[in-house]
Amino acid sequence: YWMCAAATPRTALEKLAKAVFDFHTAEMAGGADYDAERSGAEWWTLVLEADDDVGLHWDRDYALEGDSGILVHPHLATVTYLTGAGGPTVGLDRVSPMQKGPADELLGPVHQAFLSRPQAGKHISFDGRLLHGAPADANAWRKEGDKSTRVTFLVNVWLNHKPSTAEPFSEDKLKLLHATDVEMHTEKVEDEPETVDVRQAKAGGASLTSLTMPFKLEGKVKLVMPLPLEVLRAQTKEGMSFQLAFEGFGDEGDGGGDDDDANEEEEEDGEKEGAESAKEGGKRQREEKAVDADCVCEIVQDRKPKAKQSKTK
Repeated sequence: YWMCAAATPRTALEKLAKAVFDFHTAEMAGGADYDAERSGAEWWTLVLEADDDVGLHWDRDYALEGDSGILVHPHLATVTYLTGAGGPTVGLDRVSPMQKGPADELLGPVHQAFLSRPQAGKHISFDGRLLHGAPADANAWRKEGDKSTRVTFLVNVWLNHKPSTAEPFSEDKLKLLHATDVEMHTEKVEDEPETVDVRQAKAGGASLTSLTMPFKLEGKVKLVMPLPLEVLRAQTKEGMSFQLAFEGFGDEGDGGGDDDDANEEEEEDGEKEGAESAKEGGKRQREEKAVDADCVCEIVQDRKPKAKQSKTK
């Protein structure tokens, strides 16, 4: 549904959606930083059983994507948890391109992600271009036989663009809503997430559970993500958030230790040989640096093996 930034809320849900929009644009000036008539909150509710997933996806203007192949994303994506049950929200360090195309550029290692454990009243926001979902198997705190329900209120904050298919809540259905107003209490709390380095967790003896989550791009792909569930489970506080670091995190800038002085013409031959030897040694050390495949989080093609065909004479 759509709640225009310039409109007056008619229901409790629209009031909540508008409050989320106002909260995240409080430091902006309507008319200067955004056009209120073309900006607003795209909102919906989601009720899931404890074992249900929210599949991996990017939030987009899907109708525009289908018509033109152009990928337009919200300014922010937000989740407000109305219960503390179900799978955590997982957001990955993988930004969507701006145009539909081959999946190749999105394949490969993912070095970091965030994981948010639900708690009633908790509100999170993140870059609207990020790949995200809520896999039930990532719920390290789930108890056997849990029949609780995961209820969330989702709001995407759009600036200067209205998603093609988002429309205001129908006038005909307004009478079906029991709550017409709600008292809002908001408090800005910026808790630092708990950092969990998957490599260190494994080195410390923790076992890793490999989660596989298929999703669609221009073809079938899947995310393979190792999680130290027992390490997460040990953090018992409800509503905690975590920053996950996988194999390759922090290594992007590695590789700078070459000795530039070794290339200076005035050096003596012996100094040159020594510098070159050190240079080659450093290069070999980087090349031989162990990569722990168990700690790699990556997006790969989802290729199923072909069935063997029997031959008859």
